[in-house]
Amino acid sequence: MRSINQVTALVTDGNQRPALAITRSLGRRGMTVVVSEEATGSSLASASRYCARRVVYPSPYSSPEQFSRFMLDFVKRERIDVLFPVTDVTTAAIAEHQSAFLRHTALAVPSLAAFDTVSDKWTLLARAAACGIPIPRTHLIERLGSLEEVLGRIE
Repeated sequence: MRSINQVTALVTDGNQRPALAITRSLGRRGMTVVVSEEATGSSLASASRYCARRVVYPSPYSSPEQFSRFMLDFVKRERIDVLFPVTDVTTAAIAEHQSAFLRHTALAVPSLAAFDTVSDKWTLLARAAACGIPIPRTHLIERLGSLEEVLGRIE
């Protein structure tokens, strides 16, 4: 069992405020924090004193497979102990390949099925209503023509 001071964490989406919060929290606890981002310049979280290293990855938006391959290779090569994807895009990409990642690192992500369930707001609202949880009046707009159909019912 490694002590917390020997744990290396990889945090994605370094320009996001939650990435900065995660970096600070882990760093204050003595973990080594590697911050990653797709941009080439310095990121918000990589400017933290708790960031030990900065890494640039391929865009998870335009090249999701390249992103996942890069991250998996990096985690293996650098012996990352835990991976923290921050945004929906990076979380989905990591969750989609969760079994491959779990052979090499711990993940701070739900299963892809659980992630998809809470990411699809319409399905999430329907599940909440089915459980008796009150939800606001909601209209699903699938195409521009659908908007005209519900406009008269919106207060």
